[in-house]
Amino acid sequence: MPRRAVILGGVSAAVILIAGVTWVLWPDHPSSSRSKAAGKPTSASSRPGASAPPVSYPPGTAIPAAALQTTQLLVSTNAGQQRSALAPELAATATASGGLFPAGSTLTMAKNSWHASGAYADAYGTLTEPGKPPVEVVLGFAQQSTGAWLVTFEEAAA
Repeated sequence: MPRRAVILGGVSAAVILIAGVTWVLWPDHPSSSRSKAAGKPTSASSRPGASAPPVSYPPGTAIPAAALQTTQLLVSTNAGQQRSALAPELAATATASGGLFPAGSTLTMAKNSWHASGAYADAYGTLTEPGKPPVEVVLGFAQQSTGAWLVTFEEAAA
């Protein structure tokens, strides 16, 4: 079998695996039981105590320290540190130059919002960028062979 075919097969399998895991961990996809159980989630920024989870997001466990460190890299003032928090697959698609979030941004992860399945996980928190209202976000993570948790996606939860 030609080397090119083996490489293409491996890349295809990796893409399918990542898509499948994201589908399982993504809390609001149309067939999710979390999405159907409580209806459309409401934004945390529109409710008192903005760190409350979306209505359809079940309680989890404590976020590992390594993952919390990664979340803080995302909003650091150094563009290189921000990008170092991304999984290689996401970093390859992040085409905008410079930082991912402006200086002064904060990301506060909600306690006990960690949902893990093997080397993949998700958690939610509140992202605040200067001059914008806080937004509740869900972050996906993949654990690397080093034990570090890197971000695979970040999106608004509601």
